[in-house]
Amino acid sequence: MAKTPQFLKPRLRLFLSADIIGSTALKQTPRDALSASTVEWFPVLQGFYLETQRAFLGGWIRSLPEDTKERQLHWGPDPEFWKVIGDEILFTKELTDSHQLMNVLACWINAIDAARESIRKVDRRLDIKCTAWTAGFPLMNKEVALPRNFNIADAPVTDYFKEGGRLLNERYAKKANDAKIAVDYIGPSIDIGFRLCQFASARKFILSVGVAYILSQSNRKASDVRVTRFRYDGASVLKGVFGGIHYPIFWIDLAKPGDLALLEDKLTKPIECTSDDVHKYCDKFFDDASPYTFKPFIISQTENDLKEKPDNYEKDIENIKKNYGLEIIGDKASEKAAEAETPPQGTHAVAQTPALKASAATEETPLAISAINFAELFNEIRKVTKERASPSATKKVSDCGENTTPEGKDEKDENRDKD
Repeated sequence: MAKTPQFLKPRLRLFLSADIIGSTALKQTPRDALSASTVEWFPVLQGFYLETQRAFLGGWIRSLPEDTKERQLHWGPDPEFWKVIGDEILFTKELTDSHQLMNVLACWINAIDAARESIRKVDRRLDIKCTAWTAGFPLMNKEVALPRNFNIADAPVTDYFKEGGRLLNERYAKKANDAKIAVDYIGPSIDIGFRLCQFASARKFILSVGVAYILSQSNRKASDVRVTRFRYDGASVLKGVFGGIHYPIFWIDLAKPGDLALLEDKLTKPIECTSDDVHKYCDKFFDDASPYTFKPFIISQTENDLKEKPDNYEKDIENIKKNYGLEIIGDKASEKAAEAETPPQGTHAVAQTPALKASAATEETPLAISAINFAELFNEIRKVTKERASPSATKKVSDCGENTTPEGKDEKDENRDKD
């Protein structure tokens, strides 16, 4: 079995969102009302971004233990700034052990407290709302890589799939964030996370079902008790998500002692969820929603709880590796040579070409395959494609034994029409 490239190894990422409440009204100040005594909106937003980043990443570094093993197990890779979208700032962190989630959320909550205090000094009407979700890579969700420095002299990209893999593999091979390569994240889990943001408020730190599932199974004592203060607002339909299945809305209570909201709770008597009840619910939800999602898992030397991969996961990864190895891994010199040559005469099955035989024998990483004769392979593929597109293609298929209807229509096509 060929070695798996770095960018195709399973990763579970946590995403954290902080959004300003009241920023739209702040930006809609009438032009004639601006004066030296009026606070302009841009410095407020810029300060929010900077203070949130400083409080979160700085607080994370200050919280790291000196013990290397403890740091690797319960803290893992550092969080990273992802991007800014309007009035929202986002961070991401790779989880290499499920116990890390509790620590990073505690650090995040402390950072939000500091950022909230900072912006409310400027305008008491402003506040912050938060959302957290997880996303697994590289199957359900994808990493998008782009070079930061565009060179017009570079040859056009002829295979986007291959180029994306090359850039990601280059980034991971350096074992550090490559400033020359920008990475973004897309996929159904990312969409769900942004959908959940609409349910957040200054008090309600919204959690995806994946975050609630992992957090509820941890028996470690939280450094911030608010991390384990689960609440549940029922289930809602998220537009375009899971075919209309109702999605659970879990949240962490960010209210502090003395807040009016907590005093109100003494009147309304809301029920706090236990970790056991949350975990059982999430476990059943993943089973019921299995056509659309699966339970989060982590592959690492330290992870003991979230190790179960979904069915066919390894098979799907192997199929992707084959695609990289046989279909799209080449070099630009071979592609140019193939374009310049005239396809040779004669008929050969693509499966019998020396190029494919060479690729089947190699045990190298798909991204490092060098034994394939890509010029010959591209010529054979081009020739077969032209033959299939020729007017005699129907007769050739019939001669090869395919059953056709009197009108020349494939029976499989008729079956698909009936379906």
